[in-house]
Amino acid sequence: MNGAGALRHVDFFPFDQPYLDRLRGGDPPTQHHFASYFGKFLRIRFRARRLPSDAIDDLVQDTLLRVIIKVHKGEVRQAECFGAFVNSVSNNVLMEHFRRSKNSHTEEEPVEVPDDKVLNLDDLLVTEETVELVRKVLEQMPKRDRRILKRMYFDEEDKDVICIEFGIDRDYLRVLVLRARNKFRVLYKLNKK
Repeated sequence: MNGAGALRHVDFFPFDQPYLDRLRGGDPPTQHHFASYFGKFLRIRFRARRLPSDAIDDLVQDTLLRVIIKVHKGEVRQAECFGAFVNSVSNNVLMEHFRRSKNSHTEEEPVEVPDDKVLNLDDLLVTEETVELVRKVLEQMPKRDRRILKRMYFDEEDKDVICIEFGIDRDYLRVLVLRARNKFRVLYKLNKK
């Protein structure tokens, strides 16, 4: 059965704070529901990447384990967004899997690890023209992206403080920063022409 057909047989579940409290408390029926419910979605998602079944099982288990740990640490701030939270954790697990796979196939080649601040705004702010261009680009960006870039690169704010302000975890902050930097790059190139 393909992914779309399998998804039709999954009932969507509304998550709330009592559900997360039961999960955090180790309630067996809730834990079983969590593993079964998200296990179905994760398998469909990873199967769509044409991964081997043993890799899919490992990725599902890794994702579920990380989510449970984050729930126990109280890192899930909005119960109604729990599905999106699980999805973001699965994104990170999947990216790590692909990085490991790539590294294991190219051991002779040095792997370039990008700096956390790949987009070095200090290098861009050389002339007044550039300063004006950066302002123009930031004004064109969505408010949330603009705020994240400003807090990360101009204010050099601590990541934990930014996470608290936005109500997200550090894994999701990394995703948001990456997306915002990519949007900035595209707009910067378009405006530079």
